[in-house]
Amino acid sequence: MVRAELDGWARDFAADHGCEDVTVPFDRVVLRHLPRIEVFLTRGLTFTVLAHAITRAGVQRKDGRAYSDKQLNTAVRRARYQASMTSPSPLPRSPPVAAPRATTEVVSRRLRDRAAATPTPRPTIQSTSDLTQPSPDRTAPPVADPDKELSSEDIRAALQRIRRADP
Repeated sequence: MVRAELDGWARDFAADHGCEDVTVPFDRVVLRHLPRIEVFLTRGLTFTVLAHAITRAGVQRKDGRAYSDKQLNTAVRRARYQASMTSPSPLPRSPPVAAPRATTEVVSRRLRDRAAATPTPRPTIQSTSDLTQPSPDRTAPPVADPDKELSSEDIRAALQRIRRADP
């Protein structure tokens, strides 16, 4: 049953495509036959089966080669797009569904709470050009009193800090 229907459709497709000297563009024929192609696809037939059917019916490209399943698939996609742009949607669009009030209240409460919360401070990363200039928000390290003498322990601790800082 499906085979006879498929072959009948393929013959119609071939007749619409034209004969050897006058041919209608392939995409235009696919657009004209799009509803039938969609029926075959919803029944589970593949583009390979459809491409073989139109090849058996005599549909071929200008250079004599058969149309591949990929070419048919691409033509169907273009036809779907063109049909969606030129004709109104077959199904009426339903109005958008409003969110339940409880959900809206929960979301607005969360947004309010998030805005009221104090932001956690994040460390700032300075570029290398900024390191040469003193940063206004950065406190300077404690400076030793120039009149006070440093002990050897203070010097060793400072050298250890410098060594740890240098990679």
